[in-house]
Amino acid sequence: MKRYFIVNDCRDLIKEITKEQYNNYEIFNKKVEEYSNVFDCFINLKRSEAAIKNYLKEISKNEQKTVYEIYSDCKFIFLINIMFGRILIDNIKAYCKKIISKELIKYIYKVEKKDEIRMLKVLRNFGQHYALPFSNLKIEKDETNDMTTIDLLINLKIIKNNSNFSRADKNYVYKLKEDEISISTYYKMWMTCLNEAFIKIRNDFSDRNDKLINSLLSNLFSEYLNIEDENLVHGITEIEGDSINFLISLDMIPINFPLIKNLIKNE
Repeated sequence: MKRYFIVNDCRDLIKEITKEQYNNYEIFNKKVEEYSNVFDCFINLKRSEAAIKNYLKEISKNEQKTVYEIYSDCKFIFLINIMFGRILIDNIKAYCKKIISKELIKYIYKVEKKDEIRMLKVLRNFGQHYALPFSNLKIEKDETNDMTTIDLLINLKIIKNNSNFSRADKNYVYKLKEDEISISTYYKMWMTCLNEAFIKIRNDFSDRNDKLINSLLSNLFSEYLNIEDENLVHGITEIEGDSINFLISLDMIPINFPLIKNLIKNE
């Protein structure tokens, strides 16, 4: 006799489900692969955003760091954000082509033409070969509102001298007249744009699911949504045996629970 369970990361059986629920989840799991590439990359992008936010808070309070120490730190944390931002665009393009959506393909190509996304691509291509050329730092303190604004600038002249750019990148960069650009401003713009792009893809993926699948996810996992330990829900397994003490695991379908949680909460 076969039975079906949700299991945690220790393979403990935490909830028994029906054969029909198991089969339906198996169908969903086959459909989720391309979208999971988009989701996982977006989560890493948001982690890098949190790292930047925390670091800027830290340097606004810690006046002992030198400008060069700040530049060194920012070369690292901003490059990670830039890399994940550009990978997210590439993963979204792959998703759109996989599902053959002309509307979404058209949408993502429009996104790529936006100024902030073109700058993201230029900085990604430059950052693959050289350190980001931070050249200035402006810190403005508003004592009345107890706020500190930090503006990080990048030397555009150095970027323009890069020989590794494509023709499109060169054309874009050389049209910019400034000697320096505010990466802080561009960063806020591309994060807004990337957030919007992710939400559009998530909504598309959710809409493409059969209503029964969305209902299935909610029925299986709603009770775990507010539990902080995301390893609690690790997989769905098929088990052979009649007695709970003599069960033999036959197979396990892994669960990307952060992805499931995000889908359910945003239905």
